Amino acid sequence: MTFEEKIDRLKHKFPELDFKDPFIYGIEILKSIERKFIVTKDVRYDLNNLRPDYAKWSENIKNKIEIISIDTKDLNQWLIKLDPNSNFWIVLTPGPVTSGKNLVFDCKPNALVDLYYMTQMSFFLVDKKYSWLLFFELGKMKTTTIYKSGIGFAPFEGE
Repeated sequence: MTFEEKIDRLKHKFPELDFKDPFIYGIEILKSIERKFIVTKDVRYDLNNLRPDYAKWSENIKNKIEIISIDTKDLNQWLIKLDPNSNFWIVLTPGPVTSGKNLVFDCKPNALVDLYYMTQMSFFLVDKKYSWLLFFELGKMKTTTIYKSGIGFAPFEGE
């Protein structure tokens, strides 16, 4: 089953209020997230030093703070602590599943859990008011490290 087919299944499984692919507005949403939380290179001033790693969000998070490291098998227990009535931006970064581009989805935590199990990859969780960004980095040693950027109080801080 292709990634697109899996996304279509999620669209049918959850009501539109719980899971949405904001296809038309996806690029605008990604640019807003990037402006607020990701260090980018201004190519107007440094055309001779373009490096592809500036596109890697995980390596260029502004003011990146580690919140906690958890056992990856417990990630579901952490995700269900999110407000079940709130929607968040979920960004999947380039990888074998996502065709080499960032993809954004509008999800409630119940749909996020299914999206995570479907992809089994690191992801970004962003407050829809752009107060904070959380990066869930799935490590090779069966741990997930959660990092934060932004000024607002984010879920899992102080845990």
